Amino acid sequence: MAGIARRCAALLSLSVSFFMALPAGAQESPTPMRAPAPPQNSLGDYARNLREKKRAKIKVTPEEAQQIFKAVDDITAFAAKDSGLEQKANVKRQLVAQSEVERLVREQTMSEEEKQERQRGLLAMKKFGVLPRDFDMEAFAAELLGESIAGFYDPKTKMVSLLDWVPLQEQKSVLAHELTHALQDQNYDLQKWHKLRKAVVADAAKSVVSSDSDAGESSTAGRCVTEGQAMVVMFDFLLAPSGVDLEHARGLDEVLQERMSYGSEGPVLHRAPMVIRQGIAFPYREGLMFEIALLQQGSRPLAFTTALQHPPRLTHEILQPRTYIAHEKIAPVRIPDLHPVLGESVRVQDTGVIGELDIRVFIHQYESKWLAGELSKAWRGGSYVTVARSPQGQPATTNDVALLYVSRWQSPEVAERFAKFYAAAVAKRYRNASAATDGNVVGKPGGPISSLQIATEEGPVIVEQWPGNMVFVTESFDAETSARLRDAVLATATGARAAAVSRDQPQVIEDLDLTLRLAGSPELAPLRYAVHESAMRAVIQASREAALTPATADPTDIPGSPPRPLSRPRGAWGLAAR
Repeated sequence: MAGIARRCAALLSLSVSFFMALPAGAQESPTPMRAPAPPQNSLGDYARNLREKKRAKIKVTPEEAQQIFKAVDDITAFAAKDSGLEQKANVKRQLVAQSEVERLVREQTMSEEEKQERQRGLLAMKKFGVLPRDFDMEAFAAELLGESIAGFYDPKTKMVSLLDWVPLQEQKSVLAHELTHALQDQNYDLQKWHKLRKAVVADAAKSVVSSDSDAGESSTAGRCVTEGQAMVVMFDFLLAPSGVDLEHARGLDEVLQERMSYGSEGPVLHRAPMVIRQGIAFPYREGLMFEIALLQQGSRPLAFTTALQHPPRLTHEILQPRTYIAHEKIAPVRIPDLHPVLGESVRVQDTGVIGELDIRVFIHQYESKWLAGELSKAWRGGSYVTVARSPQGQPATTNDVALLYVSRWQSPEVAERFAKFYAAAVAKRYRNASAATDGNVVGKPGGPISSLQIATEEGPVIVEQWPGNMVFVTESFDAETSARLRDAVLATATGARAAAVSRDQPQVIEDLDLTLRLAGSPELAPLRYAVHESAMRAVIQASREAALTPATADPTDIPGSPPRPLSRPRGAWGLAAR
C-alpha cells in the first residue's frame, strides 16, 4: 500500500495543523412539528448552522487585523526563545475568509487509484478486527461535512493563515502552536524532514516487512515530535505571565493527561470506531506527554533539538519515552517475500506494522483498557501481510483476503497471555467460531509451545506460540499453507534477530502502520480539526486550572470546557520560576 501510505503521510505531516472554530455553547429551542414533516437535518447541517450564527456575530476589524499581524512577530520571538529553535526569517502571514478555508478542505481529496489502495488498507483493518466489517467510510465521512478551522501554518507556502471570524485573544494561543511549526520548518524543512522518515530501502528488501523501521511507525513518531513540541510552546506561552514553564511545573503532565483524556468530543467523533479516535488523537496527546517526559527527565535541548535531529522511530518509543532516552533497540520482526511459499501468482494486498499503539487499541476493543495497558507495554515487534484468496478479481470483503500476523513479546509469559487473548477474541470478530482439532504436537522439540485452530465462516484461524516469545497467526489460510508460511517466517526471524537498524541510518519500508493509516485520510480532516481543538482546549484549561494568575484562574469562559474541577488542590504542582 505504498502509494496511499505516501499520500496519507504527506497530507498529515506536510499540510497543516488545524484548530477548529469554537462551537456555540447554547442550543436552540426545538422547532414545532408541522405536517408533513420536513426531512431531518443531518448532524453536520445542525453543527454548521450553529457555527454560522456565531461567525455572523464576529468579524475581525482592520484594527484587530493589525494587532493579529503584530502578534505573529511577538509570539514567534517567544516560541524561538522557548524552544531554542532559531528564527531565521519573518513568518509570512495572511488573514483569510471562511470561503478560502472551505476551499482548502474540499481540495483534500484522493485519486481513484489512491482510493483503491486505501480500500485495501481498510480491508486489512476489518480483517484484523480494529474496524467493524460493515464500516462504511464514505457514509461516515459524509457526516463530517461542514466542519471548519481557525488557523494554520503551511510549510509549502511558508505562510501562517489567520481567520477573519476568530477574535484576537483566541488566535494568540493558536499562534503559539502554529508558529512553532514555522520555526521547525525554518530549521529542518518539514517537507524534507518527514520525507526522510520514509527513506526507501533497496529493491531486494522491498518484499520484506520489518517492524523496527516501518514508514508509518516512523512518520507517526515524527508527527508526535512536531505536534508535541508545538503543544509545549503553547503551554509555556500561557504560563509565561507567571514566570514558569512546563519543564519546571512538575505534576502538570498529570493534569494535561487527564484533561486530554476526557476532552470535549463532538457526537460524530464520539461515534467513530476506537481506532479512528485513538489514531487521530495520538500525535497530540501522546506527543505532548512524550515531550514532557523529555523535558523533565532530560532537558530542553533533548526535547527540541535532539528530538528533531534524531526522532523516535516507533510508537513504542512515544508511549515509553524511557526507551527513547536510553536508546533502546528492538530487533525487527520480519515477514519474508511470500512468493517462494505461495507461488509467483500470489497477490499481496497489504503489508505493514502492528505496533504498540495498534496492540493497545486492539486489546482495549476486545477486552479491557487495563489489559491493553499491561500487555502493550511488553510489545517487542509485530508485522502483518494480507493476501488475496482468489487469483482474479478485486477483494471486496474480509472473506476475500487471508491474513498473516507475527508478533514478538518481552517474555514467554506475555506471549502466552497474548496468544490466549487473540484466540479468545476470534469469537468476537467472527459470526461463527468454534475450536477445531489441531494436528500439531505441542511441546515436541522443534514444535510450538501452544497451538489452537479455530474454524470460522472465512476459514481457519491458527494461533501458535513459539520459542523466542513469538506468536504466529494466520487467518483464512489452510493448515498446510499456514505451516509453510510459519516455517518461512521463523527461518527469517532466526537469521535477522540481531539486525536492528541504527537510529542514525534508518532503513524504512513504505507502509503505514495499521492504526495511523486511516487517521490520515483526507476524508477525516474535520475529525483531525476537532481533535486539535480538543487538545488546544485541554492545554488552555489545564493552564487555568493551575491558577497561576487571576487572568487564567477562571475556566468558565472557555466554551465547551469540562464542568468538573480537578481533584488536585490549587498550588499543588510544585511550580518553580525559570
